[in-house]
Amino acid sequence: MKKGSVGIIIVLWATALIFPQVTRDVSVVNIAVPVRVFDGNRFVDSLKLEDFEVFEDGRPQSVLAVYLIRGRDIQRREGPLKVIAPVTRRHFVLLFQMMEYLPELNSALNLFFDDALRDGDSVDLVTPRKTYRLAGSMSTADGRRKAKQEFISKVRQDILVDSGTYNSIVRDMISNLEAVQSAERGETADISFELNAYRDGLQRLEALQTIDTARMSAFAAALKKLPGAKHVFLFLQKERVPQFSAHALAVFMNKASPEETLKVQELMSPVHREVPVDREAIAKAFSDATADVHFLYVTRSGKNFTPDVEQQFPSETARMAARTGDIYDAFRDIAAATGGTSEASANPSQLLKNAVQASEQYYLLYYLIPLQIYDSPTFTFGLSLKGNNRALKYGRRSMSVETQRFSQRKPN
Repeated sequence: MKKGSVGIIIVLWATALIFPQVTRDVSVVNIAVPVRVFDGNRFVDSLKLEDFEVFEDGRPQSVLAVYLIRGRDIQRREGPLKVIAPVTRRHFVLLFQMMEYLPELNSALNLFFDDALRDGDSVDLVTPRKTYRLAGSMSTADGRRKAKQEFISKVRQDILVDSGTYNSIVRDMISNLEAVQSAERGETADISFELNAYRDGLQRLEALQTIDTARMSAFAAALKKLPGAKHVFLFLQKERVPQFSAHALAVFMNKASPEETLKVQELMSPVHREVPVDREAIAKAFSDATADVHFLYVTRSGKNFTPDVEQQFPSETARMAARTGDIYDAFRDIAAATGGTSEASANPSQLLKNAVQASEQYYLLYYLIPLQIYDSPTFTFGLSLKGNNRALKYGRRSMSVETQRFSQRKPN
């Protein structure tokens, strides 16, 4: 591959950050934009102030300062506004939407506490059941060890509670399918009743994966009050539901009535569900909170990663089929809109390691805009690299500023 042929990817938070007001004779608003630039999978750390172009509503703006941030350290700074002091404090959020506690989660969380966290960082844990703020000091080895143990215990506890519910529903659905098959063999069973019960099971599984938009938005609003960078790591486990095995389905369809055939075809069709989640509202809430969301999709389907549920419920009648839906698309869109990353793997530890590395490096671009532009109902953001004809991709930035008044009008 020739040098320069790899596309540059620019990723940015969809938000404006607070920094000190600069004295001017006109009313202006100070804007800071976190930006990531990648050449393939490699973060580009050699860019300078003159390499960036910024646009508000299509109008070019002067970039006044650029900072290169790594973790909590300022690696390089450029521009006349030396008085600007970015807040490099970090707040992490680990959000779990999982139905099985996988052994690899222990490795992932050990890696996070041992390698990613530093003194002064704070952590929230969000499960479908509860939100926890990590208590205690992590400035000592003993404090960090206790915090890690507490965190892992809470993650395991909440996932196992939901896992018990999930496993119970799966067992019931497999029993429904086995009863249907036994009826086809002449044994006593009500096929219509069992298929309706199976449908109820599908709906109960959907309820376990419901995303509460209001809760997510409220949590993001609370994050907004915290200073510094906010990094959200969102774990979603690939959904699986029991269906007829190919052999069992063929046997059933050969003997079923037309009505039963239609019902089973509907229930066994490629599983896709629409989730009532307002992805725009959630993306905006996290964007306004200056948080980048990293979507970690746990497939658990690699060669050496047989899903636990398949080991627990062996059945010649049923198989576990992958399930897709809007929840996956929603989380992927939220990650893109906030300047985060999305990745899928059977190994949660590797997913978290990659996401932490991606979150630690970024530029902070500072510029000024007239107050009248800032006071408009919305403003849109654009960014490009000067003199670069390669393809650019970056996070969407278009947001209401009604509640984002972090600067003050100057005296006339």
